[in-house]
Amino acid sequence: LWGIISVSIDRDNKSISGNQIQFLVAATSSLDNKINVWNLENKSLLKTIETNPLETWAVSIRKDAQFLASTSRSGKS
Repeated sequence: LWGIISVSIDRDNKSISGNQIQFLVAATSSLDNKINVWNLENKSLLKTIETNPLETWAVSIRKDAQFLASTSRSGKS
């Protein structure tokens, strides 16, 4: 992981055995052509999305952490 360009942090709500549990999640875009989604509570990588070289400039994660938006130099997201 190198050259992080953008970071978005929010809380994810999970229901486990009827109990609501919140944990911090982060989405990062970087120069290594990846968007990574992290669980900040235990510092684990949840998901990696491959992108085009040097394309992803900004990333934003929705309040419930169910959707992710990104922007690119070419205007495609």
